[in-house]
Amino acid sequence: MVELMIAMLVGLFLLGTLALVLSNNSRTRNEMEKSIRQIQNARYAIEVLTKDLSNAGFYGEAGLPITTSPLPQPCPAAGALNGDVLAFPVQGADNLAAGPACLPDLLPGTDYVVVRRASTCSVGQADCDPFVAGVPHIQQPACTPGQTPLVSTALAALSGTTRQCIASQLAPIYRLFNRVYYVAANNNAGDGIPTLMRADLGGAGYGITPVAEGIQALHFEYGLDTDGDGEPDSYLLTNNSGALLAGGVALPDAQWRDVVAIRVHLLARNVDPTAGYTDTRTYFLGQQTIAPLNDAFKRQAYSTTVRLNNVAGPRESSP
Repeated sequence: MVELMIAMLVGLFLLGTLALVLSNNSRTRNEMEKSIRQIQNARYAIEVLTKDLSNAGFYGEAGLPITTSPLPQPCPAAGALNGDVLAFPVQGADNLAAGPACLPDLLPGTDYVVVRRASTCSVGQADCDPFVAGVPHIQQPACTPGQTPLVSTALAALSGTTRQCIASQLAPIYRLFNRVYYVAANNNAGDGIPTLMRADLGGAGYGITPVAEGIQALHFEYGLDTDGDGEPDSYLLTNNSGALLAGGVALPDAQWRDVVAIRVHLLARNVDPTAGYTDTRTYFLGQQTIAPLNDAFKRQAYSTTVRLNNVAGPRESSP
């Protein structure tokens, strides 16, 4: 009997140790899965932003428009997406208390960036979207040199032809995009998961698409080319009204046309908290500092620099 009791005690001890090992392994695996998910979300967010920003200012055969008009609203209507708006391939605002109506649930204290460009394929090409009525498109007539690009939401208005001036040979037509990237306080209503969102101009206003969950902060620095060589001479912040700042002074709206690169900074957090963990780290997103948040979510900061090829490239080749 004594031997049996000793054996049972030893067995319980071994089982307890095994249960502890299994519990620790399970907890470690769960934390690794959270971290991997966070890294994937952050990398995907960076990839999407990089791809879109690098194409900013691409308008098919049409060049970058020139305008003396002031900086447009971030979310113009489809009928208002004209040359004066397209002349600003990017714009942004910093540290917003609230967003415009087109950016619902914007997380206070974060930034947004606007990207304007055309599709990289023309209507009718293989794997390219067909013409969508009500959505702005752009066409560069080529029959007569120096013709002004046509921008319209109606196919019938895009009647420009190729250099052969044959009415049946339409010049390529490209869909236009006005996209705004921002951080929303929730992925789904009330879930409390901060998420990178994209507001896309469509025929019925702006549609909201989740891009990557767990993105808690978004911050941009804008590389300004002041000598016309296509390279940024300084990186500037903006204010919450959308003006570029140099030494704390707001620059003229026209300076947005000299932005040739953007530094992208984002802070990603795990979707789920970690029991027993307190985040006491300070995060540096470029020139912005985020103080310790003292909660149970693990976080990581990510940064990259994106060149605006369609703005910087022509400047490099200019005499």
